Amino acid sequence: MKTNAIPALTLTNTEYNVLAVALDHMYEHLSDLKGDLYYSEEENTNLKRIDAVKSLKEMFNL
Repeated sequence: MKTNAIPALTLTNTEYNVLAVALDHMYEHLSDLKGDLYYSEEENTNLKRIDAVKSLKEMFNL
């Protein structure tokens, strides 16, 4: 998996809130898809995305 470094990052309160809402919505959307995907590859991709959302939420203390 390729990683991307983010230099010291400072978010405004608005940016932080936008990120929090976007990640919450993405998590809800991906969770709704679990078990509904036809191909195991799609399901695996979906699960990786859920893990990525969790990782980002942890990284930004959301």
